[in-house]
Amino acid sequence: MSVLDQILTLEEKKKLENMFTGDQSRDASDKIRGFLFQDLVAIDQLLNEETECVCLEFLEDVDVFCKDSTLKFIQVKYLPKSDPVKKEVMTDLYYQFLRTEILGLQLKPKMQLIIHGKSKMAIPDHEEMKLHVNCTKAAKPKAKTNPMDWLAAKVYSSNKKEEQKKRLFDQEANEKSIQKFLDRFDFIPADDIVTYQENVAEKLHAAFPSANEDEEKRKKILLGLAIEYIQKRYLLDEPNLDDLKIVKEDFLEFIRQTMKTKTEEQISAYLNSLVADAYLEIITNNPDLKTEDVQLLNQIARNTQFWISELAKTKEGQYKVIYTVSYDSYETVEKFKTLDVSGRIIKIAEVKDNFLVFLDFLWKTMLNLCRNKIDFHIENDADMLKPQYYIDDTAEKYICLTFTKDIARTGIILPLVRNVKKKTDEKNIFSRMYRVRPEKWYMSGAKYGKCEYDYNVTQVASETGDHSVAVLEPDAFYVECMDCIKIDENEWENIENCENNIFAKMCIQKRGIK
Repeated sequence: MSVLDQILTLEEKKKLENMFTGDQSRDASDKIRGFLFQDLVAIDQLLNEETECVCLEFLEDVDVFCKDSTLKFIQVKYLPKSDPVKKEVMTDLYYQFLRTEILGLQLKPKMQLIIHGKSKMAIPDHEEMKLHVNCTKAAKPKAKTNPMDWLAAKVYSSNKKEEQKKRLFDQEANEKSIQKFLDRFDFIPADDIVTYQENVAEKLHAAFPSANEDEEKRKKILLGLAIEYIQKRYLLDEPNLDDLKIVKEDFLEFIRQTMKTKTEEQISAYLNSLVADAYLEIITNNPDLKTEDVQLLNQIARNTQFWISELAKTKEGQYKVIYTVSYDSYETVEKFKTLDVSGRIIKIAEVKDNFLVFLDFLWKTMLNLCRNKIDFHIENDADMLKPQYYIDDTAEKYICLTFTKDIARTGIILPLVRNVKKKTDEKNIFSRMYRVRPEKWYMSGAKYGKCEYDYNVTQVASETGDHSVAVLEPDAFYVECMDCIKIDENEWENIENCENNIFAKMCIQKRGIK
């Protein structure tokens, strides 16, 4: 019998499933699941020597089963501009602790708050906790004959979280259990998310060293693999404990074998890690973003990770990425298909900056379209936060975008045209676009206007060209310069009306609109 089987006996599983079922009986919460900081905490715990397995969003944000039969209930908070509501955090964790007492859980509960906040939270003392839970009992109440049935009838019969807590505290909160809870509570301050990610990537690299590969690229692949492995749990419908648990040895073996065999998973993992980098750069460089916008971006980034992980697991999907964001000519891009995994990773790494620009423009457009319009309880609204909602998968060569309000039916976000290689970039990009003919090029750094695919590339969006796009002929396309979509630091809080600029019939610069 494995150590994990010894820890998680059938009887212990039943008790934990009872707690999980009680939580699941509550009103449906937002469809936003997970957060990168939470994923990093889970990976960090999986690299801990004492860990046997980890669960994400089972009872708390992260639950950790340890070799010595300790069960960590970890709340994860990332609040760089504010502080947590102390009463809410502490009563949430005491609610978990009290249920383990009532159920007679043999595992040893350890309650933890891992937090990056504006300031250190003051841990309440015994008297403050008594006030928080309205404790009127000194001693522990009499043990229940059938604690699972009792919880179902007396606590879980309400579908409101705060009401469940109140019912339990009114009947079971006692001074003895409060003291035990405080003795087993840990407050753990964490670094900012960028530093925390760097530290986790460093630990992964130490666990899977290699002297023959580029260290930074290897760290990104390792981190991407780790994130992909644990994120699969977020996609499960009505999961149970066995579905949600991430066994450390299985996790480590997956990474070990994937790194050894050079599979397509490495490429999808690398791109997954770049998505995380893009998200971190935005929230770090835009401290004034509203909480609601951060939540939207978090879910957009999470959905993008799911999308890119699937897309990049095939050579054809990787080719779509390269065809979309490369500076190379059509002939050079076509050679991508002949490369082995190592060669394709190198080519993907070469277009890293272009891929990040692609994500910035896609996400900012999605954010503009979704602000103040999203109800996460409505499935179609939640779908608007997925890149797939705006992508036409029937396009075989490139990532084809279709925005409902845009006059163009097909579009592509292209790399920033470099001033030092402007003619070369435009020539190479045109050589690829000529073969797929999207109706709109979203291309920063280019001149804007209506063009024709039968023109010479030097005439693309010329200063004297037609800037109106009321009608697009079969061989015509429109270049959108993207000047009105702001993606630099401290610009993400700007709200842009896409219908009035990048989707409009005439460029706002031509109309004199600022």
